[in-house]
Amino acid sequence: MVETARNSPAPSVNDLVMQWMSETGDSLKLNDTRELLALLDQELYADYQPFPESAPFIERLAEWLHNVRDDKTSQQLLFNFVPWLLFIGRKEMETMYRAAFTGPITRWIIEDAQLDIADPSLPQQFSDAVRETYFGSLAGMDVGGFFRVNGLAGQSDRPDFRALSRFGDFDTFKDEILCDGFCRVVAIEDMVGKGTQMLEASPVLMHLEPMSVLVCPIVAAPAGVQTWLTKLKKPQTNLAFSPLFVIPEDAAVSETVPPVAEPQTIEEIRELIRDSWPSVCGRNPSPQLQDGPFGYGRFGSLVLSYLNCPDNVPPFIHYQSESWSPLFRRVSREG
Repeated sequence: MVETARNSPAPSVNDLVMQWMSETGDSLKLNDTRELLALLDQELYADYQPFPESAPFIERLAEWLHNVRDDKTSQQLLFNFVPWLLFIGRKEMETMYRAAFTGPITRWIIEDAQLDIADPSLPQQFSDAVRETYFGSLAGMDVGGFFRVNGLAGQSDRPDFRALSRFGDFDTFKDEILCDGFCRVVAIEDMVGKGTQMLEASPVLMHLEPMSVLVCPIVAAPAGVQTWLTKLKKPQTNLAFSPLFVIPEDAAVSETVPPVAEPQTIEEIRELIRDSWPSVCGRNPSPQLQDGPFGYGRFGSLVLSYLNCPDNVPPFIHYQSESWSPLFRRVSREG
């Protein structure tokens, strides 16, 4: 088991790397990783929004390594593991917003509006079809950025369909958007994990029939795709599903060892995730941790964004307890 000690202040990342280099002689790899993380700190990690009052990334990294301060091998493993995280920054997310609109959303609108791509008047017809398309959040995404980067106008209200499914008047909502001239709906979300958001939002979305509805996650985990295939994809419904980016199965630290060969870093980090679990949990584990050390759905995703760290990422990255300091602390909807 990884031993942790948190009473003494954490040495800086530079001090740790210099110490490791003097002890191991592996100066090239360690120095390259240090320089890479310094670059990522400036270009990506500084965008991380949750807990803006928290220390800069490089200081959080020192505290994170300090979680296992009595085990230099584990410290170096954590240090070398950080570049394996796929961090979607602000600029990258805006690019994905554009790609979602010009890709799956545009294709769906053309198909739903039955537009002829060979018609010389297609640009005007498509613009008209976009104005007839109502956009909203699947489960609480701030869609303002999506509207801005795609130049969408003519819609002042921007609903959360999951909240509408719980608290809204379905008939009134449907009548209002029909009266405003909308004839189709797009539900977007920055990240969909296990797919619970889709299930919770589906009552109001299905109630909008005969209007067609596209559910378009910017990023979707494989479990979310499976939820669509097994619980929502039915020929008789008005729902379509077209994510922009599906997280590959190998962009995760799976709970079980896969049948194919995997990088040594991932093999070793799996064991460290298990070994550090008691320290991550602390004395009073939160209900957030009920799925165990590999996160919600036991997926072990390595993908996060500047907006938040998803709960299907292993908690040793995002959870804070009295015995564990996170690297990218998550804002959770649960207590």
